[in-house]
Amino acid sequence: MPKICAIRTDGGLLIGSGHIRRMCILAQYLKCHSLTPVLICREGTEKTFPELINEFTKVHVIYNEAEGPKLLAHYYGKSVSMVIFDHYGLMADTHNLYRNTALFIAAIDDMANRFMDVDILFDVNIGRTSKSYTGLLPDNAEVYAGSNYQIIKPNFFEIKHQCLNRRARRRGKIDRVFICLGGTDPLSMTSSVLDDVASALPDCTVDVVVGSLAPNLQSLKQMVARIRHRVNLHVDAKNIASVMCKADLAVGAAGTMTWERNCLGLPTIILIIASNQDHVGAEMERAKAAVVFDAKLNYPELGVKTALTELFGKPERVISLGKNAAAMGGHNGAKKISEIINVKIGERSV
Repeated sequence: MPKICAIRTDGGLLIGSGHIRRMCILAQYLKCHSLTPVLICREGTEKTFPELINEFTKVHVIYNEAEGPKLLAHYYGKSVSMVIFDHYGLMADTHNLYRNTALFIAAIDDMANRFMDVDILFDVNIGRTSKSYTGLLPDNAEVYAGSNYQIIKPNFFEIKHQCLNRRARRRGKIDRVFICLGGTDPLSMTSSVLDDVASALPDCTVDVVVGSLAPNLQSLKQMVARIRHRVNLHVDAKNIASVMCKADLAVGAAGTMTWERNCLGLPTIILIIASNQDHVGAEMERAKAAVVFDAKLNYPELGVKTALTELFGKPERVISLGKNAAAMGGHNGAKKISEIINVKIGERSV
């Protein structure tokens, strides 16, 4: 009998791709333990990210939250071992709907801002501990928190030491800048960042990473064409780790890519573009591991330009940012989470 791990998450232009991307990575590791990952998502996710959902054995689209448990019971019966939530918009009432469907209810979170009716909680955020969830979980819930549970692609770990050695040799010199404001760039800030980088660092090569669903993609392409030879535009890039490894400095959002940049020790100017990124930004700033700006309401043009100019003239600051960022990096969180899930399911199944 297959052991089904149902993953409830969504992705889209407004939500972005972070949740669905990290659950695709987790799905790969679940399959290594002979667990069967199936996706439950709202309409649109499967059309927005068709390549990503291939990691799941089956994809089920729902139109309201009550459909999920009924769907699982109909297709899989008593084979459902666990339901895993990765969704900021869902809380205890939705989790409870699945109580009679699976052996365990689990959640991946990094907000610690709502009550969740789960048996196991994985908080992948930096600076988190089990105390962050006091009063937010059932008394018997198990919490695994901190950077060691960060979910990023394994190829980042494969090139980690190579990249850190490269940065040591560079000694803080900036010749190449990496720009990425998330897979969908929901606030359309990439063009503004590129304009500032091109102005403040006119001799640097720039790699711009963006998804094909970004609303400002056409105008960005036109801008890149005007700047021409110094800018490389990567749309739906498959080799982000290698592109990031070549960079000396990044400008990016405080989303899940923060873990990737930290893994490779990439000094970064962080733009907080959503409220769920506040904690990450604060922790990175506290650790002096990034230059951080709140960009939720307005793009901080003067601040970004000033930071770019100052960092270019202060290689020792660049070195310090990179080292501190690397210290914030974790281990292979997806592997650790899948191992814990496999053990828990095995214990309950005996």
